[in-house]
Amino acid sequence: MSIRLSTPVIARWFAACASGALALPLLAQSLPLPLPALPLPRTEAPFGASQAEEFRRGPSVNPRTLTEAAARAADLGPLAQGNDQLELDPTSLLQLVIERNAQILMARMQARASGLVAEGERAVYDPVMYSTLRREGRARQRTGDEIITTLNAPVQTELLDEDINTLESGLRQRASSGAELSMSVRLNRRRNNLVPTTALHPEQRQALVVTLRQPLMKGMGRQVVETDMEVARLDGEIALLDYRQQLERISAEALTAYWQLQRAHETLAVLARSRDTARSLLRDIEARVEVGRVAPIGAVEARGTLILREAEIARTEQSLRDAEARLKGLLRATGEERRPDALKIVATTPARKFEHQPDMSLGAIERAVDRWPAVRIAMLRRDQSVVRLNFADNQRRPILDFQASYSTSGIAYEFGRAWELARTSRYPDWFVGVNFEVPLMGNRKANSLYEAQALRLRQSEEELNSVRAGIAIDLRARLDQLISSRDEIGRYAAEVDLRRQLVQLERQQLALGVSRVGQVLQREADFVESSLRMLESETRAALLLTGIMLADGSLLPKHSIEVEQ
Repeated sequence: MSIRLSTPVIARWFAACASGALALPLLAQSLPLPLPALPLPRTEAPFGASQAEEFRRGPSVNPRTLTEAAARAADLGPLAQGNDQLELDPTSLLQLVIERNAQILMARMQARASGLVAEGERAVYDPVMYSTLRREGRARQRTGDEIITTLNAPVQTELLDEDINTLESGLRQRASSGAELSMSVRLNRRRNNLVPTTALHPEQRQALVVTLRQPLMKGMGRQVVETDMEVARLDGEIALLDYRQQLERISAEALTAYWQLQRAHETLAVLARSRDTARSLLRDIEARVEVGRVAPIGAVEARGTLILREAEIARTEQSLRDAEARLKGLLRATGEERRPDALKIVATTPARKFEHQPDMSLGAIERAVDRWPAVRIAMLRRDQSVVRLNFADNQRRPILDFQASYSTSGIAYEFGRAWELARTSRYPDWFVGVNFEVPLMGNRKANSLYEAQALRLRQSEEELNSVRAGIAIDLRARLDQLISSRDEIGRYAAEVDLRRQLVQLERQQLALGVSRVGQVLQREADFVESSLRMLESETRAALLLTGIMLADGSLLPKHSIEVEQ
């Protein structure tokens, strides 16, 4: 076994060392050694195809970037600059929520942090430059060989007084097979009480050393080497899905509060019209009581109805303020805008105009389940369990490492002469061998970790199946409820028209004196109740449709919001 090191190769290698560049591949290509192939630098994104552009790491990272982003997010301006009323439709609401909501911001920062962690784990293949400086000293009896070599010395002594300075510097890199390859230059300068008797300079010894350690059982293979990198990559994808899930969840929560606010507005309008009608009817009845055409009890009944409507209006106004407060919380209202009377939020889109025709086929339901972030997160966690299980299985094996080293050296009393000899293969020094280690009492730790990871894998599979089944059942139930709710809306609309006609007819009968006040008040109450039932049904349909759009992934695109991939 021989290695011939050419002068140009050595010169290029030392130049690369001086510049901090990776010199191992350059020298390895020129050596006829059975060295493992070094991994090529990875160019794919750490998250694969699902990585968002905003999470890719640039040439340099400012460590204060996230802090500054949080500070900018905390310094939000008012919702309605110079106005005491904010009119919103669903699209403008969601865009404001995505821009201002704190939970969405925190999920975005968490996804970015996970991306940086995954990027850092790719450093497993980065070369390492190392240097070792050592000084040795010894005082001992001389050996027979040392005595013979100095027989002609004018002074003989039994003591060897020696000091040695050693400097070793090189590069070390890990390969995808699990091997560790190092290449170094070793400089050795020895001075003792014998050297001056034969030379004017200390002894110089220099060597070029190549060392290889290749695991053959435990720690062997790309799958083992890249375990942490793969787990971090999956963590990054989970963080991105969690960010999207948070984005969609907060958007659906905002729309839910929006429809409740809109229902409160319309309910308040219905009750206000009913209150005005009750007041008008009360004045008419009081006039009839004065002329004796209606009994006094009719005025009492009308006054009771008016008080009831005013109480219902007060309760509805409180519900409206609660819905406004929820929206202000999601939008992070600042300063005076948090007060109920400082800023009014008006929902401009009625629930009945919120339309979307979902695909109710079995294939569409399966696609919606597959794209659901919770399902995809469960799938990625299962993949993480598989990666960890494979690593735990490898750790159960005994240690069996192949080790080899080759060096060329030169010894002289002058630095230049020693270096010239080291650059050739005139004086080679090498070894090959194996290292074997096995626990005598059984590898209990590794076996326990393997069994624990196997249980975690089963747990993740059960979680995935449970999430898929639960979402599929819930989505099917929502679709059925939407069909039923739309049918109810049609029936309630017909009932409202009928109740309106009955109120008009009953008031005409009262004007002719052929109807009683109680019947008119009852007809009016029935009309109000049917109107409120229709509003409730329309709001329920809008909420169901929001949940369905959240499941099939059309909620954000419908409102002109895209999550860039």
